[in-house]
Amino acid sequence: MASAAGSSTDIEPDDRLRDWFTAYISKLEEFDKLNLGFSQSRACRAKIPDERRREYGDLRSVLREVEVDKVWMILMSVTGSQYYWYDWGRTRRKRRDALYESIYERQFDIVETIIEYLTPDQILQFLLLEDDEGEKNLFSLLLHLT
Repeated sequence: MASAAGSSTDIEPDDRLRDWFTAYISKLEEFDKLNLGFSQSRACRAKIPDERRREYGDLRSVLREVEVDKVWMILMSVTGSQYYWYDWGRTRRKRRDALYESIYERQFDIVETIIEYLTPDQILQFLLLEDDEGEKNLFSLLLHLT
């Protein structure tokens, strides 16, 4: 991982992008495990893009180094594993890829940056992915954001 001593630019671009996405999702999961209050959680999550930028580089510059046809494959290969719990103890959702999480967390600068590197077919494919309840991302994300 890039967090080891040395420059993150010394590793292959594909690995650097995978590390960026992995660290991003891992940090979100870390905050879930802390079971923070809503406003405290939002404040912590808002800092994640800056932390990733300092450690791994700006997402746009990392994406620029990766072959366009590999971006989708890398994005979809990095998924989290932790469940997010309601206060009532019910399973809310399972962690998804960095694009889903960016939309859910309302980090639209990351969303916009990722989407610039996807084809229209890949964006459509993303919107047709189903969440844990069988809802397509297009609908489940809209429900979560309203």
